[in-house]
Amino acid sequence: MKKKLVIFSVSILIGIILVVGYVKWQAYAQAPYVWIREGNTYTNACYGLQITRTEGWLRYQDDESLGSRYFSSRMFHNPALLLFPKRNLIEFRKIGEDLKPEASVLISPVDDLKGKFYGRSPLSYARFSLGTVIASQSSLKKGDVELTELNGEPSARSRISINVLGAGEVESECYFFVNNGMGFSLGYSSTPSKFNRYRSEAVKIVQSFRFIPKTAPD
Repeated sequence: MKKKLVIFSVSILIGIILVVGYVKWQAYAQAPYVWIREGNTYTNACYGLQITRTEGWLRYQDDESLGSRYFSSRMFHNPALLLFPKRNLIEFRKIGEDLKPEASVLISPVDDLKGKFYGRSPLSYARFSLGTVIASQSSLKKGDVELTELNGEPSARSRISINVLGAGEVESECYFFVNNGMGFSLGYSSTPSKFNRYRSEAVKIVQSFRFIPKTAPD
């Protein structure tokens, strides 16, 4: 009888451990910066995002970037911290023959647009975001912001360039979205000499971006 009681108690304990472990795993899987990978496709359950990297591009992860959002200059070997105390959601890089990064596609930190005057549309969100960047970086230039669609989602697109100390000019093609009161942006960056070389590959990654049903609670 005692043996059966011990076995029963151990079974209950194991069951509790498994349940707690599952709950913790669920919480981890729904964290803002956690992406579940299946092949080359990455899914973010917290924000309901999905993106697929092109072959030859690698996901970049840097623990030092926690709590810090760096502009594309960081990729080009300039350690200067620029703008926004947040962390990029995900970044993919194209590595050159010299084993140095030559291009990048990234999803920037998510912005809460609820109650913000510039959160009404992708166009207003893009203009405000780019205006904020330009105001703090006198060397940054931008082209016109145009309305477009990506996978059926309304978005705004713009081409910008910035002269970065130690890196020279860096060009970026940026896309902005407004979804459920949140602002999302992703973009492709490289130096002018390599921008067109990698653009077709980068555009495939950008065009794979989509919103999917969220599995994390608000």
